[in-house]
Amino acid sequence: MSQPEPRCEHCRFWEHEGPECHRHAPRPEMAQLYGLCLALARRDAEALEQVGDIGAQACWPVTYASDWCGEFEAKP
Repeated sequence: MSQPEPRCEHCRFWEHEGPECHRHAPRPEMAQLYGLCLALARRDAEALEQVGDIGAQACWPVTYASDWCGEFEAKP
């Protein structure tokens, strides 16, 4: 059986619904950037307007299915 291509969509840490990488713990200082990236990824105009209100919540980085960070682990 061949190994899946090393990219986010095949990684055990990637959450499609986000789309987020859960490889490491979420980082609070990324919250505003996360909100902007998520709004852009979803093409969500209403979310873009509220990016400034995100505050200091913890979040995971937004990634795309074709991304690869170099720490790929195949889904079980």
